[in-house]
Amino acid sequence: MVMMKAVLCAAMLAAAVVVAQPPTNPAPQEFSMSQVFDHFDKSDGRTFTERYLVYAEYYQPGGPMFFTAGGESDVHGGYAHNGFQFELAQQVGAFILYAEHRFYGDTLPFGAEDSYTRDNIQKLTIEQAMADFVSVIAHVKAQFSLPDDIPVIAWGGSYAGELVTYMRVAYPAVIHASVAGSAPVNYHTGGDVDNGRYFAVTTDDFGSTNPECPDLVRSAFNELNTKARANAAGRSWVTSELMLCSPLAQGEDALRMVALWVENAYAQLAMLDYPWPYNGLPAFPIDESCALMTRDPNESLTHRLGQSIGLLYNSTLDLKCFNISEEYYPCSDITGCGGGVGDPNAMSWDYQSCTQLIGNVDTNNITDMFPPSPYSTFAPITLKSVFSSGTKLRIQAYNLVLILFQICHLLTLNLLPNCAPPRYDLDSLTEYCDSTWGATPDPLHLSKTYPYANATRIIFSNGYLDPWWPGGVLDANKKFEQYTILIDEAAHHLDFYGSDPLHDPQAVVDARQQEAEIIKGWIAEIAQELKQ
Repeated sequence: MVMMKAVLCAAMLAAAVVVAQPPTNPAPQEFSMSQVFDHFDKSDGRTFTERYLVYAEYYQPGGPMFFTAGGESDVHGGYAHNGFQFELAQQVGAFILYAEHRFYGDTLPFGAEDSYTRDNIQKLTIEQAMADFVSVIAHVKAQFSLPDDIPVIAWGGSYAGELVTYMRVAYPAVIHASVAGSAPVNYHTGGDVDNGRYFAVTTDDFGSTNPECPDLVRSAFNELNTKARANAAGRSWVTSELMLCSPLAQGEDALRMVALWVENAYAQLAMLDYPWPYNGLPAFPIDESCALMTRDPNESLTHRLGQSIGLLYNSTLDLKCFNISEEYYPCSDITGCGGGVGDPNAMSWDYQSCTQLIGNVDTNNITDMFPPSPYSTFAPITLKSVFSSGTKLRIQAYNLVLILFQICHLLTLNLLPNCAPPRYDLDSLTEYCDSTWGATPDPLHLSKTYPYANATRIIFSNGYLDPWWPGGVLDANKKFEQYTILIDEAAHHLDFYGSDPLHDPQAVVDARQQEAEIIKGWIAEIAQELKQ
């Protein structure tokens, strides 16, 4: 039995200055409708209940519909996070509609168990979800007697941002324009994004607070791995220092799980590095997490590592120990699938990451502070990629680092494989997906099916603190009214949140202003087109 210490990871928050969050959005009306389970097989007559939210108080005749696609979570989460949309809706008289994504939140077609049979889970596809959304829009137009020619502007952040991008390709007559925040459409195979960039950005965020922090994390991994591999006493020591609820098991699989648990925490903290408190986290949580790594040199690095990531896992301050299986869902997505084992949202994302949403993401311990993924091979990098990702110096510098890794690898004739960043191994992913879901990954499906480059009227916004930004659209096609908005000092779709004049970085204020001007122009343009 390991003697437990108090989990101190968030104790410093008590003395922190309280910073106000953006204003809360007004409460919605909640509805549900009977939805077709399979839009593409008429012989399957099953239906399920889909939830959607409406806020109609701002609507004025002649105004647009702001439709927000549900993502990989409860629909109320997205509703609460899109304050900028509400500010703009008030100005333009918009009708606001949010639809929950099938197999997420309360929209589980056949409950928490039967929804996940192998036959039923096959209907969790991007195509089915987009068809759901089209049905919801038509249903709500009839329910609220909205005009057929109402301009529909679709909004989505993260995965939902991908969906509204693809809907401009698949349903341009229904979705007339899209606003895609932090949408990592190019992180999928075919998107020409180097696989190490997600965790490299996470590491860069951490290092920008204190250059010592990434090296401390690397050293902590070396310490705990050395101890754990030595003997049972070493594993007991790691269990105690990390304050795990269960003894650390012997073997590389157990150490890999610890690494994934840690990686997930730091990546989440980078995504949520907002200038105000959020869900129990302090403002700028990366700063706080780094401070916990450097706080007490008399404590082991392993203990400090646990405290540092505990800022995320123990944000409620009520844990006595960490239970990895409840805090991290081991899945097909190396960036994490959400909650712990048994969480329906996590299971749904695991399936999607096994079929259509194949992420080109990995760790290498060179450009990032994490142990290299165990299933890695060399990924060639073309000279074209060095300066093709945008004009920002940090993008060019990162690509140049990657090309140097390739040169190192070639000059050493493969004798130093760590010279080069790893690449996600599709064979291992396929084996996992087949055994777990009876599914086969299709890494090229999205890039082949939804060539968004020629779609019109899309805003792509990304923040440079967000690990997903390298997978965003960084060079949009202005010929087709596509706009790229790259935002300094912004985490995951920060521009979608409501305005906070005291704490919003100026770059975020400017981004929202630019987005508002574009959207207002589109509304007038679309309304004119629909009258013809």
